[in-house]
Amino acid sequence: MFSRVVRPQEALLGRCIRKHGVAESLRCSAAMFSVRSSSPRLRQGEDANLQEDADLSGNSSSLSPEGLKAFRDVVTSRTAAISFSDEEVDPPALREIMALTQSAPSSFNIQPWSVVVVRDTAARERLSTAMLGGNAKKVLAAPVTAVFCADLEPSKRINRMVELNRKAGMPEAEITKFCLAVNLFSGEGVVGNAVRNAVTTIASPMQPAPEVASAEAWSFKNTALAVQTYILSCTAHGLDTAPMEGFDARRVRAALDIPDRYGIPIIVPTGYPAPSKPEGQGGGGGVARRWRYPPQEVVFDGTFGVGMTGVDPVVP
Repeated sequence: MFSRVVRPQEALLGRCIRKHGVAESLRCSAAMFSVRSSSPRLRQGEDANLQEDADLSGNSSSLSPEGLKAFRDVVTSRTAAISFSDEEVDPPALREIMALTQSAPSSFNIQPWSVVVVRDTAARERLSTAMLGGNAKKVLAAPVTAVFCADLEPSKRINRMVELNRKAGMPEAEITKFCLAVNLFSGEGVVGNAVRNAVTTIASPMQPAPEVASAEAWSFKNTALAVQTYILSCTAHGLDTAPMEGFDARRVRAALDIPDRYGIPIIVPTGYPAPSKPEGQGGGGGVARRWRYPPQEVVFDGTFGVGMTGVDPVVP
């Protein structure tokens, strides 16, 4: 007979439904949603901006003209490499890159991701067997490969987050709201999703309510923010990257002893550019930068489909 592991959130909601009925349980869940909506701090968390260091310190995020030019140079010089030099990545640079990666924002600041930094030859060979097509060669050639792991059971991080939030001075009332919000909106559990969908559908005509995503979608979105931070940090340090999704996630988990609760959204081979990089071309091995859609086909002004004018493309 088919059996399914019942998550703590589902068990809690199930007991509530059995004891009080569906209608009362929906009202209870709606009240918890209202708590999240009435808390400025948790609303900010839903926008992936909770407890950002810059916000807490009061520092301005404005850059000097030189800083803006440097950032533009980083963004426009990023390329997707197909080959790398055999030079080892400078360890201090790699540590700095990983520290910068951790500065990426996340919903409720729950940070539902981890990253395995693969460097030694044996691990690269094991990982390469999980790759599809030519991706195996990239993993074998790159001196570093970052395997990003998205936590599909983010509620298991709550106890640690409570500890860190308390240490950072978050009031106990806010910590309670934080726990409720993460349990409700991180997308875990079949029953939990049904209740969350009902609550947000009922609430939407009265006040803004998020569409409930699966745990995979929620964690993958948050992990993607860290991935892009990693990629741009690598570029700033003179490294090429090759973000890719062509792999067997089950084999990746087996090769690197990654627990089953983690999904693998993206893997990023990383290294210094290959020597043959002709001027005006990007990526290791001289691969030209890909084209982009005209801005007015992608960037809309106020209403979907109304192209914004005056956006000068930085990629031809």
